[in-house]
Amino acid sequence: MMGLKKILSEREIKKIDLLTIEKNNLQSIDLMEQAAEAFVQYLMTQHIANQTIIVLCGPGNNGGDGLAIARLLNEHGFDTKAYLINTKKEVSSDCSVNLKRLPSTILVSKRSQIPDVSNADIIIDALFGIGLHGSLEGLYAQMIQAVNDSKKLVYSVDVPSGLPADSITNSDSVICADMTLTFQRPKVSFFFPEHKHFIKKWVVIDIGLNEKLIQKSHSKIFALDKEIQNQVKARTKFSHKGHFGHALLLAGSYGKMGAAVLAARAMMKSGVGLLTVQVPKCGVNIMQVSVPEAMCIEDTSDSSLTKLPNIKPYNVVVLGPGIGTDAPTEQLIHQLLKTTEVPLVIDADAINILSKHPEWTRHLPKGSVLTPHIKEFDRLMGGVSQSSDRLIQAQDFAAKHHCVVVLKDACTWVIDSKGNRFIHYGGNPGMSTAGSGDVLTGIIGSLIAQKYDSSEAACIGVFHHGLAGDTAVKTTGYMGLTASAIIDNLKID
Repeated sequence: MMGLKKILSEREIKKIDLLTIEKNNLQSIDLMEQAAEAFVQYLMTQHIANQTIIVLCGPGNNGGDGLAIARLLNEHGFDTKAYLINTKKEVSSDCSVNLKRLPSTILVSKRSQIPDVSNADIIIDALFGIGLHGSLEGLYAQMIQAVNDSKKLVYSVDVPSGLPADSITNSDSVICADMTLTFQRPKVSFFFPEHKHFIKKWVVIDIGLNEKLIQKSHSKIFALDKEIQNQVKARTKFSHKGHFGHALLLAGSYGKMGAAVLAARAMMKSGVGLLTVQVPKCGVNIMQVSVPEAMCIEDTSDSSLTKLPNIKPYNVVVLGPGIGTDAPTEQLIHQLLKTTEVPLVIDADAINILSKHPEWTRHLPKGSVLTPHIKEFDRLMGGVSQSSDRLIQAQDFAAKHHCVVVLKDACTWVIDSKGNRFIHYGGNPGMSTAGSGDVLTGIIGSLIAQKYDSSEAACIGVFHHGLAGDTAVKTTGYMGLTASAIIDNLKID
């Protein structure tokens, strides 16, 4: 989708560095200075006056960044000491230049020379950057352990030392950073739950890399941020409800009508023209009172969904919220999969039913969207040892079935059939609440009814779902945030 910022791999970042240097007629040391200046400018906004600062530098270019940062902080009058931790005599060429520019740097080459970081107020971690491969050992591991044990405020330069840019580490020798100031783009590894102890907060700082070159890169990973709002279609003065689609929602069972109501309310709030909801007999009055804007079809069963209505009038079918997994409901879903060609948005118990009958997935209509949380996805696809493997599974599934997978977690991934991956890192912990997923399902279904393609609908829906949660939490707090509050704060335009 046009306008979304690409997130780069380690290899792509290094390529963009070189192309920026060439295009802007720079030297690599100049780009390093720009990065250091951007880091210091941000740090100076963080109320660090009268703080004692220790900068820990490694022998590579990340260490060169650290030495430049230490020099600039000294020039601004901060009480700063720089240490170069190095078990070999060699350092990178740009690190060597900055070492000469900061002759007060203290060299550390053995364990007895490790500085006492407990004397500092702030530690700046510039030991290793994105080029590190494998686990840190020996002196470097000991230095990292000392930092983590100190409980001091830690700022990392670009990435916490020991953390790879693209993959998951199983090592404990990683800096636990309170804040990571990352250059130009967040790194893919920031979004893996295995790294939550290493990446507490991060902020992107612009170091002057060429944005046009970044957007022309071959990366298929995108940041799902406010730019997605540019994909929202404007409505004209003479629009009417017939222009915005007719959706069918199959939802609810005895004791679980709340899920159906939440999904229906979310669909209306996100702009569907017409909504019909099929519910069991026990839910008709509940739905008509709770969502008067929706039309109702009464199932023949008192307590669950058992009969498939005529699908022809509808642009999309949304199914799953609160439906349960009774045998008649399973058969309804099987019949739906075998007979419909319109896109489906599948969530909750509908995914659990698919997990019991994985062979049914071959009937998924093109353009369908599945919205599992990670446990539901694992039931469907089988467990994995780490979250990066789950992304590969989701990518393979989306490609095979020409569908979109919305993998819900603290950071939610939208993965489409073309191999594009969109990462959303908005939202907040308060959204881990009953019904939040039903709301997202309704939003996405509503957008597909409005003739957004499935990938657009999923991306717009995920972003605005998170934005509504972030708006709501300002008044509810994390503990008081409810799915209804998310709907109340939903505004897509």
